[in-house]
Amino acid sequence: MVAATAGGWLPPRLPTPFVYPSSSVGTSTSSSGRGGGGGGGVYTELNRSHSSPSPHPSTPNPSLTTPTPEPDNNSRGFLLPESEPRIPPRKPIIMNGREKDRHHNFPPAAPKSWIKYIILVTVLLAMDGIISLSLVSSTVSFLHNYGKGPFEMGYPLGVSGFLLSGHPAGLVMNHGHAVNAAGGTAVVVVGGGGVLGLWGLWRFHSRRRKDYANYTRSPLPRVFQAWAVVVVLSFLLSLGALAYTFVETRRTSEQSIDPNVAEEYQFPRLYPDDRWTPETWFEAVIALPMEDSRDEEVIREKLRLMRGWKWNTIPMFLLGLTLAGLVVREVVVFGGWGSKGRRVREEKRQEELGMAGLNGMSGYRGVGDGPL
Repeated sequence: MVAATAGGWLPPRLPTPFVYPSSSVGTSTSSSGRGGGGGGGVYTELNRSHSSPSPHPSTPNPSLTTPTPEPDNNSRGFLLPESEPRIPPRKPIIMNGREKDRHHNFPPAAPKSWIKYIILVTVLLAMDGIISLSLVSSTVSFLHNYGKGPFEMGYPLGVSGFLLSGHPAGLVMNHGHAVNAAGGTAVVVVGGGGVLGLWGLWRFHSRRRKDYANYTRSPLPRVFQAWAVVVVLSFLLSLGALAYTFVETRRTSEQSIDPNVAEEYQFPRLYPDDRWTPETWFEAVIALPMEDSRDEEVIREKLRLMRGWKWNTIPMFLLGLTLAGLVVREVVVFGGWGSKGRRVREEKRQEELGMAGLNGMSGYRGVGDGPL
């Protein structure tokens, strides 16, 4: 049996690694049986010095003096044994400008704004609206001036000609008004109002880039939100104008003017049969033999303009759809309506709950500022 165990006192556990000086530790054999019993016990010199008081308490016992460990460049601050390998510091893993965390997960990337695409599509839509307005205005001017007639016609069977009024009794122009309204909305409301809306959005993203941590606390500008609603309404108006124009043109196409009825209801009376759009009416007019070739040339030129603003409703619809999608995406991402916005609101709610918990624990030491 080891005598140090029977002595009843062991030195305290010292921080590892610990190296005993070679001159301060020794072993001796006691025949007096300090460990009890007739057998001799073995105990160390260090235990004996602790068991018997020193005659000079002020003099430090050299056997208890430990060498001061020299700090190393590792995180523990003690000399490492030769058997323990040194772990180099972890190098950050950076990909695409983002650093992985300790779980090898990338932090969520900051959502990007598509304001450049919004500006580009807004300019294109405004330009298309100007083209549509100019074509419709040219058609309206023609109908109120040269298109009123009368036009001199020659009867196909060789009988003397007659005068045909420029407008039929069943002329419809509502689809033209719809296209004109869609073009005016695209120019004035979307284009002109977009100057204010996009200016507010640009300022919002400028603040976001300067203070990314707190940008979610400020909502999107109200002027941009109002402009976003107008953009969606303008898109719906262009969709309605597109559908109405093609449906009305399709319903009034494949019609012809009856020469007998036209001769009976010649100028200043109006042709009574059927419903006509300006495009389908003047297509039927030039199908008849006209005495003046100049009238036919003018009508053909204006027909190209009428077909132009009819087909121009397609790019206007596509540009309006693209702009509405971009604006809605901007509102969803940065306005707190989508998944990212819900996540931001949840983080803010957790932060508020955490601050409330800290305020409730202000009476505990180390948490609150006041005393116990």
